[in-house]
Amino acid sequence: MPATDWREITFSRSHLRPHDGYDPDVRKLRRKVVEIARKKQVQAYMQAKTLLETAEGKEQGMRDKVRAEELGRQGKERVNLAEAFKMRALSFDEEWAHKRKVIQHEVADKRKGFEDRVEGQTTALELQINKKANTNIKLFKGSPIPPVIFSSLVRDDRQIEARQAEAGNFEIATRYNNSLKHQMQSETKRHEQNCANVITQKHRLLTERLAQERHDMEDACDRMCLAFELKYSIAQQRQKQSIKNLTHDSEHAMAMEFCAAQEVRYSLTQSRTQPKSYQSRPKTSSTFMGRNLMEKAGRGAMDVPSVCKMEATTVRGCSWMRRGKQNPCVGTPMPKHLVLEVLAKKKGSALKQPRSK
Repeated sequence: MPATDWREITFSRSHLRPHDGYDPDVRKLRRKVVEIARKKQVQAYMQAKTLLETAEGKEQGMRDKVRAEELGRQGKERVNLAEAFKMRALSFDEEWAHKRKVIQHEVADKRKGFEDRVEGQTTALELQINKKANTNIKLFKGSPIPPVIFSSLVRDDRQIEARQAEAGNFEIATRYNNSLKHQMQSETKRHEQNCANVITQKHRLLTERLAQERHDMEDACDRMCLAFELKYSIAQQRQKQSIKNLTHDSEHAMAMEFCAAQEVRYSLTQSRTQPKSYQSRPKTSSTFMGRNLMEKAGRGAMDVPSVCKMEATTVRGCSWMRRGKQNPCVGTPMPKHLVLEVLAKKKGSALKQPRSK
């Protein structure tokens, strides 16, 4: 395939240029030098020497030109490589900034979910306690707690008090009555304290359990953040090492252009005026790394706008400019009959236009 892009003809492939990369007059001058030298005359020798110096000067000038072109190309590749690295760094920062936001959002959601859970369980416990109190009020004549169940000592004192009163021992019955009141007050107070302790115990157990769960949740959030920071650090190291390796490979390939052995053509009988280029070289060689990375990022030779949009804008603009009016179709889809006109011009055949309604 003929070479259409001279950027692919590097210094080590200068022989792929027309006339092997030399001035076409060099071969003619060298042939003329040989013909003059065959005369075996002093003047012929002097003339041949002058022509030889001219040929060597043109040859050296062509070599210097090819070298200068290669150095210029390598300079552009370095600029493209630096720009590609900047774009890669920007893309890297945007990607990891998005990942950081995702992690922060997950941590915030986890904490918010836990706070909602704490509030829900606390509210559920309060509702349970209130429901139990309302049930007790209905069952036990307005008391929020169950009635006290006195001990056997109170029962025995009551029986003794009744027997002493029946026997007429009122003093003994009075002492038993006073003792019984104190005992009943003590047991009632202890019963109320036990009921309050049960409620307090439920609150304390819930608080301790939620505190442990909060500790576990915070530990999980911290481990998520630490894992993210570790991944980010490793990605940064890989990014730096990748840039370092690509720069080294590119510089090594550019340096090898001036000392590497020349490549051969596909065919030795190929014409010098129509050289062929290897299609895989500009895609695989590190000397084209800057251009290739720019094209992968959507810049450079591959950064071409949509031809359909360009054609649609051109057709709409030109058709209304010919009529001397403002284009009302700007910002709207291209009409169908204009699309058919464009297709007809592209194919070179007349297409049947739809009737306007």
